[in-house]
Amino acid sequence: MKTTDIPPLRESNDALDRPDLLKQRWADDGYLFFRNVIDPAAIGALRAEYMRRLKDQGLVDAVDAPPVWTGVPSASPKPIERMDEQHWRRLVSDPSFSELMSTVLGETPNWIPIVSYRAKVPVETSSPETFHNRHQDGYFNAGIDFRICWVPLMDIDSILGGLTIAPGTHKRGPLHNDDAPPTYDIPRDAIADSEWRRSDYHVGDVLIFHHLVAHAALDNVSDKLRLSIDVRAVPASSPQPIIGEVTAFDDHLLHLQRSDDSEACVRLNDETYVRGIGNARLKQDEWTSVLYPGNQVIVAVDGSGDPTVVRSAV
Repeated sequence: MKTTDIPPLRESNDALDRPDLLKQRWADDGYLFFRNVIDPAAIGALRAEYMRRLKDQGLVDAVDAPPVWTGVPSASPKPIERMDEQHWRRLVSDPSFSELMSTVLGETPNWIPIVSYRAKVPVETSSPETFHNRHQDGYFNAGIDFRICWVPLMDIDSILGGLTIAPGTHKRGPLHNDDAPPTYDIPRDAIADSEWRRSDYHVGDVLIFHHLVAHAALDNVSDKLRLSIDVRAVPASSPQPIIGEVTAFDDHLLHLQRSDDSEACVRLNDETYVRGIGNARLKQDEWTSVLYPGNQVIVAVDGSGDPTVVRSAV
């Protein structure tokens, strides 16, 4: 399937002053797409930080120019792996962003440190597979009721590719194959090609979607790196994950220190999903690769207080 053949997303700017319509579209589709709602200055500040880091790696020639790729191979699949928390928090605290999310949620958002900094290097030709890395974030973060906010940091057309989602898949529950460890991929035939949607994206747009809406990446066959970020918010009324720095881990007992200096202690069990690289479920003798002193982790807990998922933050 060609990227240009994928139908566009439904825009919901018309529903911003109609809470009932926002709620209905969210229930039906599992996403809300808004045009030109985020202050370009807030996006520009984050984009500039991206460009500085990409220039330092030799991937672009100039900070204040389009992100044309120099042809230098990236040393990592993710050229921007991590940033100081201040950068993404500055974006989500901008009034244009925070007020939008309060409108969408009907309450205050609690932003959690699960952030993806995306700088996709081009490929020479499109691959036979149109939809890459099809997944549902909620499958790998069970117990965290978050909303994903995907924000383009540049104009992204069909040549640059961008994000595609499959509306309504949140109503089907988890689609991943429980019998295919360690990454539990979504079976190829679980989502028909005709179900996917994308649009040409512009600076100021934001796509907000449910944690069980399946989504995928499209090939970037341009001459530029494709720049975007996705951040996640939990409604204030939803159960909140435990977030803190590991101080000790021994015999299934995980000790954490939160940002307010309070302490938390969680006992992991045989069913706890401790996440490693690429969402892989770690064996118990591998847990210390994540649960080491000084690492910031996020712990999702169920109604009984038992941990369902433990993962590194960001």
